[in-house]
Amino acid sequence: MTLIRAKTGQRLLFLASVLVFAALTLHVFIKETRKEWIEYQRGFQAMYEQKVKDKIADSTTGADPSETAKWEKQLREVKAERIRLRRVFLPDADVRDLCSTCHMGIDNPLFADAPEPFRAHPGKMLELHPAEKFGCSICHGGRGTGATKRSAHGYEENWLNPLIPKKYIKSTCVGCHETSFGLEGAEEMQAGDVAFAKYGCYGCHSARGFEETPKFGPPFEGLKDKLSNDRWMFAWLRAPEKMRPQTIMPAFELTDDEIGDIAAFVLSLESEKDYPTADLSGATAEEGERLFTDLGCKACHSPDREEGSLTRRVPNLAGAGTKLSADWVFGYLGDPRGHNPETRMPTLDITEADRGNLTAYLMTLKDGADLLSAETSTLDGASPENGEKLTQLHGCYGCHAVKAFEKAPNPGVEVAEVAHKELEELPFGNSTVERTKWDWIRNKIEDPKIYETEDTPLKMPKFRFEEGELDALVTFYLHNDRLQLPQKYMLAATRSQRGALAGERIITENNCRGCHTFEEGVKPRIDKFIGLKTYVPPRLVGEGEKIQPQWAFQYLSKPNSMRPWLKMRMPDFSFT
Repeated sequence: MTLIRAKTGQRLLFLASVLVFAALTLHVFIKETRKEWIEYQRGFQAMYEQKVKDKIADSTTGADPSETAKWEKQLREVKAERIRLRRVFLPDADVRDLCSTCHMGIDNPLFADAPEPFRAHPGKMLELHPAEKFGCSICHGGRGTGATKRSAHGYEENWLNPLIPKKYIKSTCVGCHETSFGLEGAEEMQAGDVAFAKYGCYGCHSARGFEETPKFGPPFEGLKDKLSNDRWMFAWLRAPEKMRPQTIMPAFELTDDEIGDIAAFVLSLESEKDYPTADLSGATAEEGERLFTDLGCKACHSPDREEGSLTRRVPNLAGAGTKLSADWVFGYLGDPRGHNPETRMPTLDITEADRGNLTAYLMTLKDGADLLSAETSTLDGASPENGEKLTQLHGCYGCHAVKAFEKAPNPGVEVAEVAHKELEELPFGNSTVERTKWDWIRNKIEDPKIYETEDTPLKMPKFRFEEGELDALVTFYLHNDRLQLPQKYMLAATRSQRGALAGERIITENNCRGCHTFEEGVKPRIDKFIGLKTYVPPRLVGEGEKIQPQWAFQYLSKPNSMRPWLKMRMPDFSFT
């Protein structure tokens, strides 16, 4: 039989092919064994073994055989653990998470101070939300099926839900929970809710939980009767913070003509309220100043430009005499809700003489008079018709009741709509803002006109936020909508939680903390103005353990005199 032998060249080619295949196989094998997640697991196992060995050494030193046996058993289990992909699969929620493949120490207290990705999950979140029942990506975002850090964190070009930064992570809480109020671990989200209410954002942007909230500012109808000088309107529209340093009213960067037109429109709006002439013939400013403290007015208002009122929403009265007419003040003190049905100012239990003295005192507070005298704008040539258009354009009716716009839609975008938008739907304009959703929201709130272009004029004004409020508002906005999950993941607020939330808002909006202590160690504002502490209104810490609910209900419905020797009285807030 004749042997068929390949030519030498063919043999060499075959040998070269075998060597190349072997090299490729070896390369693939090495690459697979050095995958990012495999390296993490090896590092975790080495760290875990060392931690357990340290525990064994500590228990041996302490001569505790049972403790030593426990840790030796755990060491054997650690060494027996094989390298593998770990996953949580929740088909009903469309969750396929491989996160614990790298984050292996999330539920292990030994790794509380370990570096990422091995660090244990902080707080009690995993006790309330076990990873095997909720996964990770529902709350944290990212791409749960990714097997590399970049992929798993969702930093790929076409992935729409990247990993949420830690400072905004609580934004997803209301995706399952009806409210963040009283929710442990959701403090940042609740702080955003508080800031949203504080700045009256709901006037322009509707949001869950703020559906029935009244207008933030005073109505425009009858404003002319309230003012003692039309020039105040011009100075106020030009620079609110100069007229009242701590005001929440933002500046709209209006031109002189726009200021004149808006002023002309607002001052043309008549009120149905009659303002009787105030008789101040027997009143004295000195007695009014004393009453301003004794009646508890200082609990909410400050008569000093350099000192803030209870909150930035409560008017500082340092310029009351510059702004207000005496007739209006006298009438308003007698019937606040008759002038503005949605005012937070309660009806005071005072005499007509007291009203006269308080009016006389407030008329002496002339801060800002220099700004009025320097004001050059007038109503000459101004157009109320154009002012009405500008009022609508700038969304003034979002905060202020204006009959002409009673049925107009909200000036701004709904909060839930922002939560729904994908990144490519957000108008970054010509800005250099980092292309993430949270950076877009943060910059939009901080500097609303940063995305303005010639084709897209933006009218949202710039607010002056306090420390921490900007990030809190971003947290509030980022995912403020229900997640598309089965009902079993949703948690409705309890009846007591809803009641407590409503009560907290009523207490805050009506400035009850100006007179009463609600939290241990937090004194009311009025405390620093009253010498005899027995004259300070009662502290309410623990009040629920002492009083009958029916009595409290009746008292709040119609307060009566509890301590007749005091000049200060609980006012009537006209609660429903």
